[in-house]
Amino acid sequence: KRRYYHWADQPPNYSDIINNLNVFGWALCGRHANASCEILQAIEDQGAYGISTRMIGLPGHWIYEAQYDGKWHALDTMTTMYVYNRSVPPNIASCGEIELDHSLMLNAVAEGRACPGYLLCGDTPEWFVGAIDSYSPSGAGGASTSHSMNMDVALGQTFSRTWEAWVG
Repeated sequence: KRRYYHWADQPPNYSDIINNLNVFGWALCGRHANASCEILQAIEDQGAYGISTRMIGLPGHWIYEAQYDGKWHALDTMTTMYVYNRSVPPNIASCGEIELDHSLMLNAVAEGRACPGYLLCGDTPEWFVGAIDSYSPSGAGGASTSHSMNMDVALGQTFSRTWEAWVG
């Protein structure tokens, strides 16, 4: 068996999404934002969908925005956070919209505009609106991958990938 163990410092090649997901299997906010930007950029590379991405620095946290349909949309995959604005039809709100109108986030649950599983991490809308007041766009994110999951397995051998704990 081959096992990789996690450590507190970020390991080498940690920004490589394939390496991160398939070898290390964990990520904090900056790598979540980076990986999401990279996935969206890979989708854009396959066609003309008009998707742009940027990582967003908040005090002590990273999220990202995706631009499509001519608008930015703020998302946080680590904390399960996005909210819809009040337009008709509704769109995922941007950091700029939330900065101008805190109620987009503060009242999202009461008004039925919060994403499923909104803020499962325990962060609060109050913290987010305060942080978004100081948001800073920081480039497209993403990192090209050089890691390959291709491998040769001899006849009769098997290879199992799992996130489950192994007994023994």
